[in-house]
Amino acid sequence: MKELSKPPFKKRLKKTALIVTTIIFLLINYPGLFAQSIGDYGSITSGSWSHITTWETWDGSNWINAATSPDNSTNSVTIRNGHIITYTQGGKEVKDLIVETGGKIYNN
Repeated sequence: MKELSKPPFKKRLKKTALIVTTIIFLLINYPGLFAQSIGDYGSITSGSWSHITTWETWDGSNWINAATSPDNSTNSVTIRNGHIITYTQGGKEVKDLIVETGGKIYNN
């Protein structure tokens, strides 16, 4: 007896192939979405961009307290949900600035 609740095999195969292709595309083109890189910064509280107590960094396996604030050599900075970061000096450049929903960045 044919099972009526499942779509035909060919249709399921096409859908699965589309999903796998999409995941592979994202992994190749957006590796930062799924993994941290050594030296990435994340906010741990609201505060000034230039204060090290505002930040933590990824050491390859753990988030640790930052020894410096993010600077022009920084690849990725994430301002997390609920954190407000302010900066007063211009010229800050990072490869990726990610502001999570609920996070904010202001120039005083």
